[in-house]
Amino acid sequence: MGGAAAGERFLSDPTAINIETAGFQAVPFMRSGGGLDWASGTATLLDGQRLNWHNDRNLRGGACLHCGRCHSIRRTTSSNDLQTECCGLSEETGMSEQAKKKAPTTHEPCLPFLKWPGGKRWLAPTLAGMIGEVTGTYYEPFLGGGAVFFHLRPARAVLSDANPELVSVYRQVRDRVSQVIEGLGDMKISRQAFYQSRSERPNTPVGRAIRFLYLNKTAFNGMYRVNHEGEFNVPFGCKPGTVLCDPRLFRAAAIALRTAVLRVSDFEDRIAHAGKADVVYCDPPFTVKHDNNGFIRYNESLFSWADQERLAQACAVAAARGVRVFVSNAHHDAVRELYRGFRSRLLKRHSLISGQMNGRGTVSEYLLTAGPGAG
Repeated sequence: MGGAAAGERFLSDPTAINIETAGFQAVPFMRSGGGLDWASGTATLLDGQRLNWHNDRNLRGGACLHCGRCHSIRRTTSSNDLQTECCGLSEETGMSEQAKKKAPTTHEPCLPFLKWPGGKRWLAPTLAGMIGEVTGTYYEPFLGGGAVFFHLRPARAVLSDANPELVSVYRQVRDRVSQVIEGLGDMKISRQAFYQSRSERPNTPVGRAIRFLYLNKTAFNGMYRVNHEGEFNVPFGCKPGTVLCDPRLFRAAAIALRTAVLRVSDFEDRIAHAGKADVVYCDPPFTVKHDNNGFIRYNESLFSWADQERLAQACAVAAARGVRVFVSNAHHDAVRELYRGFRSRLLKRHSLISGQMNGRGTVSEYLLTAGPGAG
């Protein structure tokens, strides 16, 4: 890594770590010396200044759990927090191309860590078989629970959603998985704990992610719903035996996400970036023309029929330029007409999103495909 930018300090090199400062003399010291204590997360400079960090990239013993290497740690003068840059991970774009080449890779499917209404865990194996190898970039502009992404494990992905809180959760799991696991491990499942957590507003991204994940596991049916003020308002209702955190699941998800760009974005913007050899999978909130309030996936922004028209148009244009496009959507004549020219399959799934058992049952939906070799 190059020299420090103004107001930044870097620790670099896994054996002889130098702290470079803008406006100050660089102060070298060895990791094994008394100046650096990885266990307590503190560093003491030769001038006596003591620094602290939060292990923002899961730093342990000088090595990152993402790649097993320690490349650098960054500190800005506006904070006493040191943030590792060991994998080349950034808040939005994930692992750098150079780090991807160095890091160990695996493409074994893993499971989503979120429960999400309308999630595609049931469809993921079938859809992954239809998609096959993704030689370009995989785009999923309605991220939700991300079941298809986690099953596919593509080498490059752009994952996006219009929900900023949801995208932030994925970033925290990717970049601070140890803190997420530790935070969930400290929480208890009870009605009192649920409503206390629901009323809280943590002031850090990782704190908000832990709260989001806790509510996701313990709210009724795992629903995500907010009121007009953006406040989560689903009641307590988790099943007996609910496990808040499976560390192996979260760590596997963090590894899978390290090759993904994570963005808060409108679907049309992301689809427009896809090109030849790329794959787009869209799983929008199911809204049908005769009932603009039907099938809303507990989002504060209504996915209107105009949005459905925009989505169909964006997908058709993408397919025409050589993108392989896959769309899950409602089984309705108006939807099928909207995707004229697409191939369609009628799929059936069990719906569990109902307060009454007699309101649950089998739901039909379309899988619409277009583009070269899209089935």
